[in-house]
Amino acid sequence: MVTPSPFAPSFTDLPVSNILIVTLYCIHYLNRAIISPFFSAPSMSPIHVAIMSSAMLFNWFNSACLAGWLRGYTVPTIPSFHEASSRSPSRSAVTDLIPTVGVLLFVIGMAGNIYSETALFRLRREEAEKRTAKKADDETSAGQGNGNKYHKVYVIPPSRGVFRHILYPHYVFEWLEWIGFALAGTAVVPLSALPISVSASSVGIAPPLHLAPWLVPAAWVAGKLDVSLPLPAVVFVINAITNMLPHARWGRKWYVEKFGKKAVAGRGAVVPGCAWM
Repeated sequence: MVTPSPFAPSFTDLPVSNILIVTLYCIHYLNRAIISPFFSAPSMSPIHVAIMSSAMLFNWFNSACLAGWLRGYTVPTIPSFHEASSRSPSRSAVTDLIPTVGVLLFVIGMAGNIYSETALFRLRREEAEKRTAKKADDETSAGQGNGNKYHKVYVIPPSRGVFRHILYPHYVFEWLEWIGFALAGTAVVPLSALPISVSASSVGIAPPLHLAPWLVPAAWVAGKLDVSLPLPAVVFVINAITNMLPHARWGRKWYVEKFGKKAVAGRGAVVPGCAWM
């Protein structure tokens, strides 16, 4: 746990790079939590309270970790790697481009994610309209039994465009989005690099954190590139992939059972041509 000083820097004290990462995060969740479910999706299935609670708990912990990091607090890690500084003479021009590349990947990933989901929503609407037209004389069938003709109307995307080789391109694009977020996060400035008037009174006390084995490579690469390790963002990427990948695998299996192997057309869930992924 990090115990911050009551004299922590305000939002306006933070460097532009930190504020930029905050903005990217907020833009993503503006789309994910408001625009997509309330304005884009034709309908949403009921969510079990346990799933909703676990999602809320994850987002609370995740946002708390990200917030501390973006406010400039750092946690020493074991193994320990060089803490980069923007004034380090060893930094190359390529290293300084990493945050820019990250922002570009974030934008591409978010655009691809929105495009893929919008395509799925459009296919569901079109299928619902077809069913409604065929059953226009039966009001109960036309209303899908609950007044929403889009309820429980599912389709398999045709094998073209972003769905040509995989069934869940929106998952892959979201992973790309968060990878870009982590790369952009290498530009986050820690408190130690802020002006003395801000950082001297903003002390974070934290014991060294023993990195999990799957986090050590990221720390090693950050040390080699002479950039700060965006640890909370890296953890977020890993959590996103390990959480969404099983859903994609289960979804492909469901597609095969509901629409048949011919409709799936040999597509993988997130890896082209891979039946188990």
